[in-house]
Amino acid sequence: MNRVLRITEEAGALSDEALALYDFDRRAIKGVRNRLAHAYGNVDADIVWDVVQQDFPKLLEGCHAYCDELGLELELPEE
Repeated sequence: MNRVLRITEEAGALSDEALALYDFDRRAIKGVRNRLAHAYGNVDADIVWDVVQQDFPKLLEGCHAYCDELGLELELPEE
């Protein structure tokens, strides 16, 4: 959950232009972040996992596009 919190904090800090360019939903990102940051242990792990499975592929796609445009290599940890 801490990793998801960190990702949503970073994504929520993107500029309006970057959010629009890569089709990120600031409201959804901030909503997940706020729930994780302020729920104080009352977070349903199944819901968070659903968000990771359903919404993170789109976020990752945008991250790849961003890195490609800047000529950066996006390194993902090995499983």
